[in-house]
Amino acid sequence: MAEPTPFAAGREADLYALDGDRVLRRYRDGGDVTVESGFMAHLHAAGFPVPRVHHAAGPDLVMRRVPGPTLRQPLAAAAGELMRAYLRAIRGHAEPLVAGVAAIRGTNPTLGRAEHALLPAATALVTAAR
Repeated sequence: MAEPTPFAAGREADLYALDGDRVLRRYRDGGDVTVESGFMAHLHAAGFPVPRVHHAAGPDLVMRRVPGPTLRQPLAAAAGELMRAYLRAIRGHAEPLVAGVAAIRGTNPTLGRAEHALLPAATALVTAAR
């Protein structure tokens, strides 16, 4: 058997092309893929769009290769909108932080270094959220 060709990597596993129809997902830290493969097989049998599992042993999971975009591609395409949504969500938390840090400046000189470090970041956060 020829050596598998690596073609992708995730946080926990590397993916290898075995042939045109099958891939190997090998978990770097070892482990046992029995539960994962059983769950995937159950979902596949129920009609959910998951890859069919061909073989599972130890850290290796051989499954059908499914054509299409990776999760990274749509996330990268939406990165700007995701960041804007995040900044809108935290805006209400950032404004009190700026006010609180500004208040510390006038009332407690011993916190001067800490507030000087926080104020620019907090101000930038509120500015970006607007």
